Amino acid sequence: MKTTVWDGMYLGCNKYSSWTISKEEIYDLEKFIERYAYTAGDEANICLKAPQREAGEQQPTTSADLSPFNLEIVEYSEKAIAVFGDTKPIKNVLKGLNGLFRANLTYNGERRAEWIYSRKQEQKVHETLAACANA
Repeated sequence: MKTTVWDGMYLGCNKYSSWTISKEEIYDLEKFIERYAYTAGDEANICLKAPQREAGEQQPTTSADLSPFNLEIVEYSEKAIAVFGDTKPIKNVLKGLNGLFRANLTYNGERRAEWIYSRKQEQKVHETLAACANA
């Protein structure tokens, strides 16, 4: 009983051993598709990728008042935010938030120094930077 197919390989059951992965030659594509259509047509086997953001989209910035340090917090990717600006006076605070400092990453076509944080830490980063700006 064959269950899964990819690039001419199949994962199936063998009466002598539990699972086996073997290569199967494809001589006639139509017969091959007909034989494995039940696997490919199963809704459980359908995987859709998340839509990619267009390169032309402007990445949003946050509106926190970080003017004393001349900082800018931006959405760097789907999973990360970045803090740009004069971060040297508060580098220990930023390091304490478990951020990664990168001296030259590209943002909007420019190479800049920045701190990178996970999206999960976004609220914590905002609160800490706002507290530093007010102090």
